[in-house]
Amino acid sequence: MSTENRGGFCRWCGAPVAPGALDCQQCGRSVAETAGEPTPGERGLPVGREASGRAPSPPRGRTPSRLPSWAIPVIVLGVVAVAGIGLGVGLHFAGSGDAAPVTTTTAASSEPASALQACISLRLEEGFAAPEAEDLCTNPEVGTPTINGEALPRFDRDSTDTAVGLTIPEINGTDFDGAPVAITRDGRAKVLIFVAHWCGVCQQEVPALMDWLPGATLPEGVDLISVSTGVRIDAPNYPPSRWLEREGWTVPVILDDAADGVGQAFGLSAYPYFVFVDAEGRVALRLVGGVPAETISSIVAGLVGA
Repeated sequence: MSTENRGGFCRWCGAPVAPGALDCQQCGRSVAETAGEPTPGERGLPVGREASGRAPSPPRGRTPSRLPSWAIPVIVLGVVAVAGIGLGVGLHFAGSGDAAPVTTTTAASSEPASALQACISLRLEEGFAAPEAEDLCTNPEVGTPTINGEALPRFDRDSTDTAVGLTIPEINGTDFDGAPVAITRDGRAKVLIFVAHWCGVCQQEVPALMDWLPGATLPEGVDLISVSTGVRIDAPNYPPSRWLEREGWTVPVILDDAADGVGQAFGLSAYPYFVFVDAEGRVALRLVGGVPAETISSIVAGLVGA
C-alpha cells in the first residue's frame, strides 16, 4: 500500500485531510496510511448512513414507509401530556423553594365584589344616594360580641328540645350606636328574640310585637332583648338599623358578628327565633316562627315563677 497521502479523510475522526499532510488537522493523528476515503464505519457514522451523512436512498420501485394517519395525533397528545406533567412538577417544586409562590385566582375571590355590587344596586333602587349606598355596603352592620359559656344544641322543632334546663352562654356586645348591650345570668328572666332583616316572617313579627308591647303588662324582673343576626348586605331590607327604626323598635338590640356567632351559640335554626330564659339563666323554652302575642304573654308570666 502506498504511504503517500493523496488527500481524503482521516480514518480516526473523519475530518478532511489535505494532500501531502502527515497529521490530521482535527485530531492530530498520523494520516500517512489514510489515503483515499474511509468507510462509513471507520468514520464513526451510524450504520446504514453513507459517508456523505445522508441516509441511503431506498431501492428503486419502493417508497419510504410513512406513519399511519392516526399516529400523528397520538404523538402530539403524548407530547402535550408530558409537557403538562413537567410544568406541574416544576410548579410544585417552585412553591417549595425560595422563589415567590404562584398566585391563582378562584371563583370565591369574586364573591365579595359581586355581593358589594349587588348591595349597591339594591340600595340605589331603594332610593339611597350613591355615596350613602356605597358606605352602607362597605361597612356591614355587624358587631364583635364576646361569647362565654357552652353553646346550646341546635334547635329542632320536630324533636324534644334537649336545651331546656341548660345554662345559656353570656354575651357582651353593642347596639347600632355602639352602646353596650349584654345577655347575662344576672338573676332576671329574659325573652331573647333573634331576627334577620331579609326574613319575611321577621318583617311581620316585628310590627306585631310593637303593637303588643305598649299595652303588655310584663312582670317585674323580665327583660326583652333582641339580636340582629344573619346580616347579608346583598339581601333586601338592608341595613337592619333602618328597618327596625321604621318599625319603631324599642327593644334593646345586640349586633351579631359576621359569622352569626351569637345565633349559633343559642342554637338558632330558623327565623324569627325565640329563647325564653328563667331567672336562673336556664333555657325554659325555645320557639321558631311567628308567635302570637298572647302566647308570649303566657310564657313570660310563667318565667317569673320558674
